[in-house]
Amino acid sequence: ADLYRGSLGLRNNGQSIHQSTVYSLPPSYLARRKMALERDLHHLLFEHDCVIVPGWGGFLAHHRSARLDEARGLIHPPSKEVGFNRHLLRNDGLLTDYIAQRDAIGFAAANALIDYEVSLWRQQLEHTGRVEIPRIGIFYKDNHRNLQFDPDDRANFLKEAFGLKPVTAIARAVPEPRVIPLPERLQEEVATVHVPRRNWAAAAAVALLLVGGGIAAF
Repeated sequence: ADLYRGSLGLRNNGQSIHQSTVYSLPPSYLARRKMALERDLHHLLFEHDCVIVPGWGGFLAHHRSARLDEARGLIHPPSKEVGFNRHLLRNDGLLTDYIAQRDAIGFAAANALIDYEVSLWRQQLEHTGRVEIPRIGIFYKDNHRNLQFDPDDRANFLKEAFGLKPVTAIARAVPEPRVIPLPERLQEEVATVHVPRRNWAAAAAVALLLVGGGIAAF
């Protein structure tokens, strides 16, 4: 806990944080908080579609309907999957306020905790080339040293689908439609039915005569 206190330092997004704010936190709390940021993210992603980790980036949720995986023969339930945007760095207060309210600590102390845990992520990324956040995904650097994210395809943050697993799709044969022939007597009756056609030419001639007679009478 003493090492954790000292490592928090005085920096949070370039701003100073008073040492007494950090040192006033109980050592047991600091030990419990160590590497707990992933747990906070996992909880917030069930409740929100965007969670920003200041100085690291934003986690964005994408809703998907139930779908059929024909290649694997599975039906996947509706889901809320997570992507990542490394350009969303500005602190929107959601994560900080969640930690501050839940743990009953100051906003500045919560910011300091986030800043420290992000620094641990950066150290691990530099030393091992990757950072795994359990139940969320894996971060790594591409050839251009840009931060990339590979989400955990088993994670589903849709509360309504909690506990639902993919199920095996069972193919069912669809019978071809059967053509039932009519009895011969009905076929003959259908063949002999004639639909009378109106003699439109004769009707038009009669109308012309009536109109012509009316004009002559006038």
